[in-house]
Amino acid sequence: MLCCGQFLVSVLPNKQVAQILSGVLLSLFNLFGGFFIPEPSLAKGTLFLYYANPVSYAFQAMTSLQFHCEGASCPSVEVFSSAGVAQVPISTLMSSYLGFDYDARWTMTIVVACWMVGFHILTHLSLAFVNHLQR
Repeated sequence: MLCCGQFLVSVLPNKQVAQILSGVLLSLFNLFGGFFIPEPSLAKGTLFLYYANPVSYAFQAMTSLQFHCEGASCPSVEVFSSAGVAQVPISTLMSSYLGFDYDARWTMTIVVACWMVGFHILTHLSLAFVNHLQR
């Protein structure tokens, strides 16, 4: 998010406007990043906010690595449903409830790197071509 903040500071006329806009953007990034509402539970009209969000890719890359487990030694949690209580491995719960796939971890990492490079390129372009000084 540092890259996004640097871009906003370089493209906007003063730091107060950049702080206000970064507060709004960070709120949207956190709201639609998958922390509070997982991607399978989002309304169809708001899915574009999830996919156009660099936080969602970083969150998916980190949690898929953290909660991946194979074999009989995997921790399990109790899941309540209409059929009753079932013991589900945590990695299965993460893939079914959050929609996170362990096999996509490198794709998500590359997407986060692309977001960072994109913000850096936009920052350098705005520093080169945007001028808010009036003489």
